[in-house]
Amino acid sequence: MDMPTHSEDTIRELVPVYSPRWGHPDHYSVNMTRSRLTITLNTKTAECVLTSEGNAIWSGHRAGITNPVLQIMSDDAIYAPAVLPEALEWLLGQWGQGVADRASVTTALKDLFSWVDHTARGKPTSEFWRQYF
Repeated sequence: MDMPTHSEDTIRELVPVYSPRWGHPDHYSVNMTRSRLTITLNTKTAECVLTSEGNAIWSGHRAGITNPVLQIMSDDAIYAPAVLPEALEWLLGQWGQGVADRASVTTALKDLFSWVDHTARGKPTSEFWRQYF
């Protein structure tokens, strides 16, 4: 699902990720400017800002525990690969520095969330693992 884009420097996408907790995909709202990435699900938000030195600063949902985007997902029994925040930072940097164009960044974003969706769908579901997950 695509949301309309209002600026040449902003990418807005709705990306589905299967929620094992609820048994259906949830749609994460992703907004990217050249220096900021915001991921929202319902009332929970994770934000990554790139400094002028290229450092990524994350804030948002339960940021003091682990990365906010991973926290949002784990609330719904989605255990995304640990590299997800770093991959999002790299993608944001590619967009912000003009290394990648809008189409490439949009496709890469969808690919990344598709991978997370696939991972969530593949979570062990046997009786034994339901006790853990």
